[in-house]
Amino acid sequence: MYLKIGLLSFALLLSSLHAHTQDVIVPDASCGLPDTLFQLPSMLAFASDQEARDVMERIVEVMGLRANFVVQAARVPNAAAAIIGTQRYVLYNPNFISEMRMNSRHDWSAISVLAHEIGHHLNGHTLQISGSRPAMELEADEFSGFVLRKMGATLTEAQSALQLLANPYGSLTHPPAKDRLRAVEAGWMRADNYLKDNFVSVATYAPEDALYQVSFDKNPGRIYFLTQDYSFIAVKEGNRVKMGTMQPNGSASYPFVIRFQGSEDNGIYMSRNGKLVTPSGKTVGWASALQK
Repeated sequence: MYLKIGLLSFALLLSSLHAHTQDVIVPDASCGLPDTLFQLPSMLAFASDQEARDVMERIVEVMGLRANFVVQAARVPNAAAAIIGTQRYVLYNPNFISEMRMNSRHDWSAISVLAHEIGHHLNGHTLQISGSRPAMELEADEFSGFVLRKMGATLTEAQSALQLLANPYGSLTHPPAKDRLRAVEAGWMRADNYLKDNFVSVATYAPEDALYQVSFDKNPGRIYFLTQDYSFIAVKEGNRVKMGTMQPNGSASYPFVIRFQGSEDNGIYMSRNGKLVTPSGKTVGWASALQK
C-alpha cells in the first residue's frame, strides 16, 4: 500500500527522518496485511538498513533503472510506499520482515514485499490523490512477480509472501488472495517468456543433480546452477558448461566460495542464506535452493 500523509503526520515523519532515527511513526501504513500479527517493542533492522538498500538496488537494477528511493525501517504494520516532500520512500517494519523470512524459510518473501512497494512508485500510484485501490494493488503485485522472476526466483518463491499473509476475501482496498496470486503469476510468466528464449533460467529446466540456482545482479537474465558434485555450471541449448566449483571456506558467515575456472581471483563467497558477495563484501547475486 502507499500512504496519504496529512500535514501534521507529514511534519512529524519528516522531523523523525531528519533526526536519523529508525523509530519512525506513520499512521495507516499497512499493505492489506493484518497489523495485529506483529508487536513493536523495539525497532530492529532488516538485518540492517544497508541490506534493505542493497535489495532495493537489485530490484531497480534488473529494470535498468537507478535507485532513487530511500528505504528505511519504520513503525508501520508491514511495508508502505510514500512520497514525503519530493523524496520517495519505501518503509518497512523490521519485525514483520524477520517474521516472514522465518516462516517462509527464504529471503524471496521479504524481497517481494519491497518489490511490491517499489511497484507502487514506478506505476505512479503515489502521485495520485486517492489511497490504495484493488486495481493498483494488482499492478504492484504483477510488478513484483516480474521483477522476482528476473532476479531468479521461482513462481512459488515469488508468491510466498502472499501465500502467507494475503486476505483470502480481500477488502475495500485490496483484492482477494487468489487474484493477487494470479497477478504475481502473470508478471512472473511475462518475464519468464522473455528470459527463456536466450538462456535456461527456470528451476523447471534445471539439471537433475542441481542443488541451487544462481543469479548475478550484473547478468539478471542468466541463471547458473550448483550441482551435487559442487560444480558451478551454465546450461545453454541443452549443454552443460562447467564454469567453476564450490568449495568449503571455513567461515561461519560465508561457509562456501565459488571459484571460477581459469581465474586467479579469490572467487565469490556464499552465505548460509545464499547471498553472494565479493571479497570486499559487495553483494553481487543470490543462490536459491531448488525444491526436489
